[in-house]
Amino acid sequence: MGTMKINKAVSKRFIAGDEAAFAEVYQTFKRPLFFFLSSYLSRKEDVEDAFQETFLRVLDRRSSLSSPEGLSSYLFLVARSVAMDFLRKEEPSLPLDEENLGYVPGGLDDFLPYDLSEEEKAILGYRLVFGFSWQQVSEITHIPLSTAKAKYAAALKSVKGALRS
Repeated sequence: MGTMKINKAVSKRFIAGDEAAFAEVYQTFKRPLFFFLSSYLSRKEDVEDAFQETFLRVLDRRSSLSSPEGLSSYLFLVARSVAMDFLRKEEPSLPLDEENLGYVPGGLDDFLPYDLSEEEKAILGYRLVFGFSWQQVSEITHIPLSTAKAKYAAALKSVKGALRS
């Protein structure tokens, strides 16, 4: 699987409304955005709807992007906002804060059945499954860069230890 990279020229064309650039951005970010949204939303239908809503919002506001380099971060910020909107509709009585939100879709437990925290699973998933950069992992999970690296190392040590036994 390739990494989540869109070059500056494609980003500029996307912002300008080029359909081929849209298709490239869509395909590049489809799996990472699904994974990210499923860390907030538990129902597959909600994840699919939130994914579509994310792209609709980004397309609607793409001309407001000040820098083509910010497209990746912008997509995830919009996705997070959309996920929060879905959660508010689903459970209006619950206060929403970081403590109430999971990081990892339930299916990831099938791949990582080790005694890992939700944050460790998310970091492993974003780094190993999607090849995100450390900066992207930090931005998406809202975990400081050095903390994310430390949790990653601890998670790998746990997995390796479990595999040896």
